[in-house]
Amino acid sequence: MALVLVLDDVTNEELNRQVNDRRNRLDALGELTGGIAHDINNLLASLLYAVDLAGTATTSEHQARFLGIATTTINRGRQLTTRLLAFAKRQPGFAMAKPVRETLTEFHDLIRPMLETRIEIQVQEADPDLLVYCDPAQLETALMNLVLNSRDAIMSSGHGTRITLKARPVAAPQDRPGAKSRNDDKGLGTSAANANHRYVELSVTDDGPGMNNATLIRCTDPFFTTKDANSGTGLGLSMVYGFARHSNGDLRVYSQPDGGTTVQLTLPRGSDLSLPKAAAPDTPLEKGAGETILLAEDEPDLRQMTRDMLVTLGYQVLPVGSAQQALELLQDSNPFDLLLTDVVMPGSIGGFELASRIRQVHPGMPVIYTSGFTGYTPDEMGPVTAPLLQKPVHPRDLAAALAAALRD
Repeated sequence: MALVLVLDDVTNEELNRQVNDRRNRLDALGELTGGIAHDINNLLASLLYAVDLAGTATTSEHQARFLGIATTTINRGRQLTTRLLAFAKRQPGFAMAKPVRETLTEFHDLIRPMLETRIEIQVQEADPDLLVYCDPAQLETALMNLVLNSRDAIMSSGHGTRITLKARPVAAPQDRPGAKSRNDDKGLGTSAANANHRYVELSVTDDGPGMNNATLIRCTDPFFTTKDANSGTGLGLSMVYGFARHSNGDLRVYSQPDGGTTVQLTLPRGSDLSLPKAAAPDTPLEKGAGETILLAEDEPDLRQMTRDMLVTLGYQVLPVGSAQQALELLQDSNPFDLLLTDVVMPGSIGGFELASRIRQVHPGMPVIYTSGFTGYTPDEMGPVTAPLLQKPVHPRDLAAALAAALRD
């Protein structure tokens, strides 16, 4: 009996691999940063022009139109930063229930202009009672990544002409494409026997070139791409996978050479109880009755504008620029009825600790947090769990939150 032991020193190869990985990551980060800067600059340009034109408008109709454009631009910027923060922090975002049919209809209108005329996109009509529970903005981004991946594969290979989107209820993420629905076995419709189907499976299928096993195994790895250096970062599928997993769902990819690709995005199913009850746009803002708001915001311009908005809503305001100043007002026995505080402020005391200290003196004090990042958990808030509004806060949302907190 003989034993042969061969040792190879792969130190240099490993160092080279790490250097190449680092370089690829930096290149991808540079491309991603450039794209973000481009989008933000476009939003800022639209906002600048809209505000300037509103200031010089000669009629109320023109002024209203320009201010409407400014509001729309701000909302687009808010959605952009929400998606970036959700990806950077891997948070599930603002989960809400939304009809799948509505989601797919809106997505079709968005994606159709991005596809070449030779590519047909089919969206199969979903059950009107089927709801999905996740962040709609992140779901839109995920579907866009999947469809654009299919488009790129079809266009680069010259093979395929069709992309299909489907949605169906499933019991668990493990259901496979092409598997017969449990409803089919029982001869029941989609709304009659889906009580135990707690997930929604959204699938994107193309008739493109497909992938071999080596590519399929690595397709969700961050920074892995089969595109050339100027065409992709390798972040698309990894972002979709991260979104699925952190939304308590799953992502599965099925493909074979010359057989097309199917990507299943499985997400929790929503219910009517979780549908947002949005106020009508023409509903009057809820006004205060002279209550005093302690406003803690370190950004001077935002503090001034928030103060003016609160006064317009019928409140009295005690504005401060730091948590320390707020505590000084508390020590001076300045009475107030609600704390509206930013989460991150200069100094050693943030919004969560400020709320905790104020509650020690006034146990029943209503509190509302504001922040540019909303991925905080109740554990991070500490002893005072309270509503958290994302900046920029729409006046209607601010008014409703204040009225609800003061009623409670």
